[in-house]
Amino acid sequence: NMAPPTATPQEVVDALLYDDVGSVRVKKMLLDVRQWVSDGNFAEDFLDKGGLDALLKLVRSTSGAVQGLILQAVHALLVYLNALETFADHPELVDRIYNLLAPPEPGAPVNLTVAKAALQVLVVICGKLDNGHQYINDAAKRKVSADSHPYAILAPLLTSNDLICVSNTLLLMNLLVAKRKAVADIKAKRLFFKWQQAGLMQLLKPLDMLDDPAITKQLTVLQKSTGYTIPKSWLEAHKFKQQYID
Repeated sequence: NMAPPTATPQEVVDALLYDDVGSVRVKKMLLDVRQWVSDGNFAEDFLDKGGLDALLKLVRSTSGAVQGLILQAVHALLVYLNALETFADHPELVDRIYNLLAPPEPGAPVNLTVAKAALQVLVVICGKLDNGHQYINDAAKRKVSADSHPYAILAPLLTSNDLICVSNTLLLMNLLVAKRKAVADIKAKRLFFKWQQAGLMQLLKPLDMLDDPAITKQLTVLQKSTGYTIPKSWLEAHKFKQQYID
């Protein structure tokens, strides 16, 4: 059972906006607020008082574990329509989340705590918001630097040794394909082409050998929806057999 909130929504918002974010008090609040917002009344009041905006402001000026906590709080708020609509009204906020999939600075390793929490938020935005897939696709196009392709940001996540991170990256890819396909086949094909250019498809083969049920499931869905077959995969062997059986 959840302990009742020890702060009002207004106090939490004020702390997020005006207190030192590195302080024990704010960190503790960020930990707690993820639970507190499961109470609809608290969440509604927190959103009315600008809680989501405060969290999204803070996500820019923090890093590491604190950033991860902020994103987890954002994720907890996304069960509420008002919170989702904030992203619909301000698609540039989706860029802010998408950009957190990248390393803190070029050449540094990806912070998996932050990337996993950002992925969770993007999965909800893509799955629940009508144009979520479009906002994410736009963010991917804008994130391109001189030497990289849209979605190249996903490569280190697919090759990370964190299986939850890998499986959530594939889940996001699957949602994007499904949503683009629902708009028009050509949109899904273009997306797939972008992933090929970014070198994502050749990263799937080692994943197929991990024998992780969640990853295998996502890989099967991805191959079916894109028409791509992982070389020497279970699916390829299955297709090969079918040729001779039919």
